[in-house]
Amino acid sequence: MATVAGLTIPARSFALAGALTALPETTFVCESTVAPGEGGAPLLRATGGSRELISEALAGDDSVASFTCLADHSTEFLYHVKWTPEFDLVLRMLSGTGTVLSARASGASWKIRVLYPGRGALSSAHETSTDHGVAVEIDTVSHLDPEQPQRFGITTEQREALLAACERGYFDIPRRIGLRELAADIGISHQALSERLRRGHDTLITETLAEREGVTL
Repeated sequence: MATVAGLTIPARSFALAGALTALPETTFVCESTVAPGEGGAPLLRATGGSRELISEALAGDDSVASFTCLADHSTEFLYHVKWTPEFDLVLRMLSGTGTVLSARASGASWKIRVLYPGRGALSSAHETSTDHGVAVEIDTVSHLDPEQPQRFGITTEQREALLAACERGYFDIPRRIGLRELAADIGISHQALSERLRRGHDTLITETLAEREGVTL
């Protein structure tokens, strides 16, 4: 059964240790192109700091071979990054035969979600990483039940929209991304995204909180 694991990895064992030390208030998020292999995870979004300081920190980080700023939104910056070979090596060990769903770095660690084909693949990847000196902490493990594709009553599209909004900071205060930009990244209109988020929220509340409290909606 497919398994999704939430992992925590110290930055010193993976990437951006120097940048995170220099910029403790900055968050780095690898965009959806995360994948082991040549050019894996080339897009890096940074929030919480000035472009000058972030660029300076990236230039001095041992895990970054080169970078280019692609977009400057005053409080959020998108970079194209060429990582050192060590980054891809660790990414391969962490993912194994799975797929990296998201990767976010802040403080002194990375939070990574990986979809594995089964629990055995997770155990193998964890063992391989540990054997190579990469300290990996397994925070969460969930299984994707093929008989229940729409858990809590939400559709696949609503689930993907809610997860993307959460991971990209749409629900943060202040927001790190606007509705139109998030919709463009997903590839749908902002009206469609707004509808998916609204209906997804309504269904989640109805199926969880309202049901527990006996509230009729």
